[in-house]
This record gives sequence, structure tokens and C-alpha cells, in this order.
Amino acid sequence: MAKEKIKELKSRLLALIKIEALRKGKFILSSGKISNYYLNGRVITLSSEGAYLVAQIILDSIKGKDIEAIGGPTLGADPIVGAIACLSYINKLSLKTFIVRKSAKGHGMGRQIEGPTLRKDSRVILVDDVATTGNSLHRSWFLSWPMPRINVRTPCERVGDCFSTPLLCSGKMK
Repeated sequence: MAKEKIKELKSRLLALIKIEALRKGKFILSSGKISNYYLNGRVITLSSEGAYLVAQIILDSIKGKDIEAIGGPTLGADPIVGAIACLSYINKLSLKTFIVRKSAKGHGMGRQIEGPTLRKDSRVILVDDVATTGNSLHRSWFLSWPMPRINVRTPCERVGDCFSTPLLCSGKMK
């Protein structure tokens, strides 16, 4: 996608975040820390425009990087990977998506990672809607069950030009 187009998409996403998702006040975050700001990422990723913008920006940022799958911790990653799955299909990209539960299900197949089967050496990207401490992404990296765990070898990067856009972390299944 042309750089001008992506720049426009990022500007639209930032504007949407400022209008719909960013709140000022006193908030206790999931980390227990207190913040003067609260960013409700799901307000963005569960809207049709927001889901499209986030997915398109992420797909553009990983173009040519030999990524096989994108996933992350449920609930934050769910709408993001759903939108990415749709856009990758429309654009004829071979990309799998997955979500990571906090713990394996106690019924059915007892899986902690839901989605298509990934090879042990699959190159993956982890996403989440918002990160304060990164604990949800960290938990997703170090799974302690029989499925291959995600071993991140490269640093996280922010997608977009502002603090509030989703995080991408790449690595290989191990």
C-alpha cells in the first residue's frame, strides 16, 4: 500500500482513538497502577472502521516479513485477529490467526491456543489492543502447556505514530 495511504489510515485511527477511546480522569489499570488517562482499545477494534484501520495498518507493517500467523491474548486480540483474518483472505494472503487463553480449557480439546495448527518454527506476531505493562503479551509468550510456546526474539514495536495503537511483537513458535 502506498505510504501516503498508510499515513492517512494512521491519521484516521489516531483521530478515532482521540474521539472514541481516550478518556481523562483517574483510573486504576489492570496492572494496579493509577493513570490520568484510560484508553479503551476495544471501543476501536470492535467498531467496523476501527477494526479495518487497525488490521490494514498491521498488515502493511508486516508486508514482506515472512510472517505466518498473528495472534494474541483473548480478549484484546480477538477483534484484531478477526479483522486481520478477513482482510488477509480478501487480499489473498496466506496468514493464520490465533488467540491465547489465560489457561487451557477444561473441556473439549483442552486447548490454550485457539486457531489453525501452527508449526513449531512458525514466525508469529503477537498483538493486543492496549498495553500498559505488557503482562498479557508476556503471558502469551511463555505458555506452560504441551503446545509449542512462543519465543520472542525481536523487540516489540508500536504500530502507528501514537502511544495508543496496538503493539506487535514477533517471534517463532518453540
